[in-house]
Amino acid sequence: MSAILALFNPITFFMKNKFQVFLCVILSLVVCSCSEDGDKETGSMAIEFDNVVGEEDLTLLTVDEPYTNAASESYAVTLLRYYISQIRLHHSDGSVFEDAVNPDGSAGYYLIDESDPESLHVSIENVPVGDYTGISFTVGIDYDALQDGTLTGALSQDKGMFIDNNAGFFFLKMEGHSASTDQALRYHVSGYAAPTDNMLTKTVVMEATPAMVRTDKTPKVHLIIDINEFFTSPNDISFAASPSLVTAEETAKIAENYGNTFVFDHVHN
Repeated sequence: MSAILALFNPITFFMKNKFQVFLCVILSLVVCSCSEDGDKETGSMAIEFDNVVGEEDLTLLTVDEPYTNAASESYAVTLLRYYISQIRLHHSDGSVFEDAVNPDGSAGYYLIDESDPESLHVSIENVPVGDYTGISFTVGIDYDALQDGTLTGALSQDKGMFIDNNAGFFFLKMEGHSASTDQALRYHVSGYAAPTDNMLTKTVVMEATPAMVRTDKTPKVHLIIDINEFFTSPNDISFAASPSLVTAEETAKIAENYGNTFVFDHVHN
């Protein structure tokens, strides 16, 4: 009889079952947590970079010089390219979604090239569903964040934006011509570290009309980039006086100027 009681000791039986119940509860919580993470709904967001000059759409390689800067100098544009990276989407609840970046250049780096219409439209994928009231991004490339060796995608050397292993990349290239000078216009912005750091982090706010990301709906955010702003406020730059600026030090004033552009225009939800 005592042997039977020992086998079915109520205290031992209770403790064993209590432990098993505890394990079941923990496992249930873990499974539910993983399920919630796995079931998180995502969508995408499109961002259009619309390059203009004043009130006009930018057109490359025009025969005449249809544009006029703040110094009343006519000009035409033959090339416009710039890098966008480190895109962050600001949710209305205060959280921030960061666009995935690969250090080999295969993701998260975008070369906006006016001669390539497809490049003007950037698609951000795997964005959690919700309303987004702001976008921040960097104009430029942090060369220290990249891997050693061959780079791909928007950072491949055939894009014509790589300088060398010390200077990294040009952030922006704008070229053209103006009757105010007999030299070609060349403005090549670079400088990712001291003593000249020309990387610009820009934040655009769209609280009044948030971008509504849904599983079945992709909002399109329209940004305006006015080329005239590159050459005025706070630094007035004359084509006649400075037709070619190509070093990091020389182009610091241009980088400071284009902080005034990249303006939010509207969103299509």
